[in-house]
Amino acid sequence: MNRSSLRCRLFCALLFAVLAASPWPGKAEDGGEVRDIRFVAYNLKNYQVGADAPPKFGEGGVRVPGEGKPESDIEALIEVIAGQRPDILGVCELGGEESLRDLKRRLREKGVNLHYHEFVAGPDEARHLALLSRFPIKARASQPNLTYRIGSREFSMRRGILDATIALAPGFDVRFIGVHLKSRRDLGEADQRLMRRNEAYLIRRHADRILAAEPDARLLVYGDFNDTRDQAPIKAVKGNVEKPTFLAGVPLVDRFGARWTYYWEEADTYARYDFILASQTLLPAIDKNPSRSYVASPGGWKKASDHRPLVVTIEAGEGR
Repeated sequence: MNRSSLRCRLFCALLFAVLAASPWPGKAEDGGEVRDIRFVAYNLKNYQVGADAPPKFGEGGVRVPGEGKPESDIEALIEVIAGQRPDILGVCELGGEESLRDLKRRLREKGVNLHYHEFVAGPDEARHLALLSRFPIKARASQPNLTYRIGSREFSMRRGILDATIALAPGFDVRFIGVHLKSRRDLGEADQRLMRRNEAYLIRRHADRILAAEPDARLLVYGDFNDTRDQAPIKAVKGNVEKPTFLAGVPLVDRFGARWTYYWEEADTYARYDFILASQTLLPAIDKNPSRSYVASPGGWKKASDHRPLVVTIEAGEGR
């Protein structure tokens, strides 16, 4: 092979890599630009590194530094995320700012440069919400300190609500609402099912306020709801199906047609706890093709997390 041919092949390979890593532009019906934006929602299963790792207690109750998420598990998780090539990544069960920096650095080393972010540190000191994006964040309205009452007692929504608006294309803003509802562990101080239901009401109230002020707002609500779709929390967040404020669940399956997103190893059970809901204004722009919007099932998913990521492709543009 001569030098000219070699240079040509190297240039073509580089060009293909750049195009593959960029949102692909097309044409809308009105002639405007449309870009395919890939959004990934993922529970990272206690991604905590360095000082973010919860401390442990050794002999005699001595407080010692925690170990955090094992390195081999982190490496598997980074491979899972990088394999989905997200333009925007919504996560839960992330540690503090140090863990956020670590996640962004590792993804950048894999060619996934999500420079911008929104980070929400609620009352839960160990697990937080974050949204990482290739595109600048246009507006922020996260709610880290929400409360509700059960009887005479007041409780905090432990992870709060993430709320960040991103312009995916000129004239095409999407408001990303990230959540992580109360776990299914019993606390003794209140019923865990009732706690999730109250948190769901707070999410629905937040969505209603947005849509009351801006009926045409495009909302994408995502996260770990710790419940199945037949239960009250999911129904509460979705709202009334007969109203324009209804948030529809995006139907997602893996390559085998399965819908589960969470595996509980101790009980050897599979369930769908993770969801992506869309407002009526956004739903038409989500590509329902199962090759472009799906439950990801890559090799190594089980080592990376006890959840599987959700992937949706949004066709963004003025003509949508």
